[in-house]
Amino acid sequence: MVIRFDVAEGTQYQVSNVALKGNELFTQEEILANLKDNNNLRTSLELRPGETFTPKKLRSDVESIRNFYQAQGYIDAEVVPQKVPN
Repeated sequence: MVIRFDVAEGTQYQVSNVALKGNELFTQEEILANLKDNNNLRTSLELRPGETFTPKKLRSDVESIRNFYQAQGYIDAEVVPQKVPN
Protein backbone atom coordinates (compact mmCIF):
# COMPACT_ATOMS: atom_id res chain seq x y z
CA MET A 1 0.00 0.00 0.00
CA VAL A 2 1.23 3.47 -0.85
CA ILE A 3 -0.01 6.47 1.07
CA ARG A 4 0.56 9.87 -0.44
CA PHE A 5 -0.13 13.23 1.13
CA ASP A 6 -0.78 16.08 -1.25
CA VAL A 7 0.24 19.33 0.42
CA ALA A 8 -0.90 22.81 -0.53
CA GLU A 9 1.33 25.13 1.50
CA GLY A 10 -0.77 28.26 1.27
CA THR A 11 0.44 31.61 2.53
CA GLN A 12 2.81 32.10 5.46
CA TYR A 13 1.59 34.91 7.70
CA GLN A 14 3.67 37.18 9.91
CA VAL A 15 2.22 38.86 12.99
CA SER A 16 2.11 42.60 12.42
CA ASN A 17 0.21 43.69 15.54
CA VAL A 18 -1.39 42.21 18.65
CA ALA A 19 -4.06 44.17 20.51
CA LEU A 20 -6.66 43.46 23.16
CA LYS A 21 -10.15 44.80 22.51
CA GLY A 22 -13.20 44.82 24.77
CA ASN A 23 -11.17 44.75 27.99
CA GLU A 24 -12.93 47.28 30.21
CA LEU A 25 -11.91 46.18 33.71
CA PHE A 26 -8.17 45.95 33.11
CA THR A 27 -5.85 47.82 30.79
CA GLN A 28 -3.90 45.97 28.12
CA GLU A 29 -0.73 46.73 30.09
CA GLU A 30 -2.18 45.21 33.31
CA ILE A 31 -3.22 42.05 31.49
CA LEU A 32 0.07 41.61 29.64
CA ALA A 33 2.13 42.24 32.78
CA ASN A 34 0.31 39.50 34.70
CA LEU A 35 0.00 36.64 32.22
CA LYS A 36 0.63 33.09 33.45
CA ASP A 37 0.45 29.73 31.73
CA ASN A 38 -1.39 26.63 32.98
CA ASN A 39 1.53 25.84 35.31
CA ASN A 40 1.16 29.26 36.94
CA LEU A 41 4.50 30.36 35.52
CA ARG A 42 4.93 33.97 34.47
CA THR A 43 4.81 34.39 30.71
CA SER A 44 4.12 36.93 28.00
CA LEU A 45 2.26 36.72 24.74
CA GLU A 46 3.85 34.23 22.39
CA LEU A 47 2.61 36.00 19.26
CA ARG A 48 4.75 39.06 18.75
CA PRO A 49 5.04 41.50 15.86
CA GLY A 50 7.48 40.23 13.24
CA GLU A 51 7.11 36.56 14.17
CA THR A 52 5.52 33.84 12.07
CA PHE A 53 1.90 33.15 13.06
CA THR A 54 1.21 29.66 14.44
CA PRO A 55 -2.11 28.27 15.72
CA LYS A 56 -0.27 26.77 18.72
CA LYS A 57 0.99 30.19 19.86
CA LEU A 58 -2.49 31.66 19.36
CA ARG A 59 -4.06 28.94 21.54
CA SER A 60 -1.41 29.53 24.21
CA ASP A 61 -2.05 33.29 24.24
CA VAL A 62 -5.82 32.81 24.46
CA GLU A 63 -5.33 30.46 27.42
CA SER A 64 -2.94 32.87 29.17
CA ILE A 65 -5.39 35.76 28.86
CA ARG A 66 -8.27 33.55 30.06
CA ASN A 67 -6.15 32.42 33.03
CA PHE A 68 -5.55 36.06 33.96
CA TYR A 69 -9.28 36.82 34.09
CA GLN A 70 -10.09 33.61 35.94
CA ALA A 71 -7.44 34.39 38.55
CA GLN A 72 -9.29 37.67 39.15
CA GLY A 73 -12.54 35.75 39.78
CA TYR A 74 -14.04 36.05 36.29
CA ILE A 75 -14.37 32.30 35.75
CA ASP A 76 -16.68 32.65 32.75
CA ALA A 77 -14.42 35.05 30.85
CA GLU A 78 -14.26 34.38 27.13
CA VAL A 79 -11.34 35.23 24.90
CA VAL A 80 -12.14 35.06 21.19
CA PRO A 81 -9.26 35.76 18.83
CA GLN A 82 -9.88 37.50 15.52
CA LYS A 83 -7.32 36.87 12.80
CA VAL A 84 -7.23 39.61 10.18
CA PRO A 85 -4.86 38.85 7.28
CA ASN A 86 -2.96 41.89 6.07
